[in-house]
Amino acid sequence: VDYSGKQIALGQPTLVALGLKNIELKAVNVLDIDADFGQFDYIIVHGVYSWVPEVVREKILEVCSRNLSPNGIAYVSYNTYPGWHMLRSIREMMLYHADKFKTPQERVGQARALLEYLASYNDVEKNAYSIMLKDEVNRLRNRRDYYLMHEHLETVNEPLYFHQFVANAARCNLQYVGDTQLGSMVIPNLSSFVNDTLRKVATDRIEMEQYFDFLRNVPFRRTLLTHSSSVVRPEIELNRVKVLYVSSSARPVSPSPAVASDRAEEYRTEQGASSATANRITKAAMLVLGEHCPQPIHFEKLLALARKKLPAPFNNDPKDENVLAGDLLGAFSLTLVQLYVFDVPLRVKVDPMPRANALARHQASQGWVTSQFHLCVGVDEFAKNLLPLLDGTRNLKALYADMFEIARKGKLSMVGDSALLLDESALRKAIQKSVDDALVKFGRAALLV
Repeated sequence: VDYSGKQIALGQPTLVALGLKNIELKAVNVLDIDADFGQFDYIIVHGVYSWVPEVVREKILEVCSRNLSPNGIAYVSYNTYPGWHMLRSIREMMLYHADKFKTPQERVGQARALLEYLASYNDVEKNAYSIMLKDEVNRLRNRRDYYLMHEHLETVNEPLYFHQFVANAARCNLQYVGDTQLGSMVIPNLSSFVNDTLRKVATDRIEMEQYFDFLRNVPFRRTLLTHSSSVVRPEIELNRVKVLYVSSSARPVSPSPAVASDRAEEYRTEQGASSATANRITKAAMLVLGEHCPQPIHFEKLLALARKKLPAPFNNDPKDENVLAGDLLGAFSLTLVQLYVFDVPLRVKVDPMPRANALARHQASQGWVTSQFHLCVGVDEFAKNLLPLLDGTRNLKALYADMFEIARKGKLSMVGDSALLLDESALRKAIQKSVDDALVKFGRAALLV
């Protein structure tokens, strides 16, 4: 459901192209959603709540309550204080300047220009304000114009505190389940003083998480809600982890990690998430996950493979199961590992007849595609042309030939040693290598099925 008929119209061709029959896109005002829409196991409201008037915000929670099935889960994202106190000042400065211009393109361009100007003026300063301003400029430089328009130049942008949102939900007979980001619900490695103080002042988990937000200056929340009548168990049991699938792109920082010793080893993802552990079973498990990346592995299989990497007498400790489950839960809260309730259908190795997921093939022309993990993956010009061919009907030889024809017709330029490749033999070799390299990358990015 979207208020914008244009946005809905943009989505319709995807449904037709993929032959999807189990989804409808409707241009409807949230205020017009009623009981006739039916009930749903999941209601997802992303990037809406903070950016609409109060009457619509109230209606959103009303819909989440009335149209949610008895055991359903509603997801609502919103901007939060205290993080948005500083960001709000930047938004107001951009609005002051950008509102002098008429078109969205002009407004976004002028907002960016003002940010750059303010950051350059404060470049020599080392105070908190200048540091915050430069951080926000650096963050927004890599954001698309539509994000800047929606987040900072939207007419309405009303952040609120986490505890206020939970109270608003309670008035609609909804209760807090958790956050989609486990790290928002916990803070690892708290000092004993901070931990003890929090336990004294916080009377329940809502207060505890609100204080967490204070400590981290949180600007955004992704909250899960359910009916107030449902039974929610706030604690996370280790046994829950033992039935899940695990994946991770993390690699050991050390070139020679001492898995069998009690020395702590640090592991880090390409995105910068990191954590260290001295537990042998966890160090071995992280190596296994790296070898199988991005393929998720069931916890029981992961435990068995990790034990095989350890020498006797360290490969059969009965405490390993709980140690690994606890460490994986901690790593999940730090986004070092991902946990899934089912085996994600993907291929890491390249099949004789490679096939990319249908949605990625359809999206390729726009410069980014969706992986089997529902992540956005950027693609270059070569990948834009290759992905649509990966429908499972072509072997490698056919892919080489088709990509060569695309390049020969001038639809794709291949460069070697800083010069455009025109020689047919050199072009064929470059095409073959590029296809091989791209397929490996597609496998690691979870685009192959």
